[in-house]
Amino acid sequence: MELAVCHSSHGGERSIHTASWPTLEELAEVALPEEENPYGAAVKVLFEVRRIKSEAKVSVKTPLRDLEITGSAKTLSAIRSVLGDLLSVTNAPSAVMTEEPIPEGQFKVQATLAKQETTGV
Repeated sequence: MELAVCHSSHGGERSIHTASWPTLEELAEVALPEEENPYGAAVKVLFEVRRIKSEAKVSVKTPLRDLEITGSAKTLSAIRSVLGDLLSVTNAPSAVMTEEPIPEGQFKVQATLAKQETTGV
């Protein structure tokens, strides 16, 4: 059984199930994302990477050798703000981001699968 706990501002631990909701003042202290809908852009890139892997008939866990994302400055800025998460979920070591005059919210994704070593049984 898993028990979720949270740390109170008073130093003690409480169950998340019995903790009170944050106040408006506490919520006002939470910084908003600098970019508009960064995870929406990342999901679109992830969808394209998964399509590429599906067409190659490999697992979604298959590592990428290269990942290139081309888009507008604003779109790439949104993606950069969540790039660590995107690289982790696509299993890519890094990404090349290229700016081109593409309508905001649209982009091109190119991915090269890492060479898979075959093992004998």
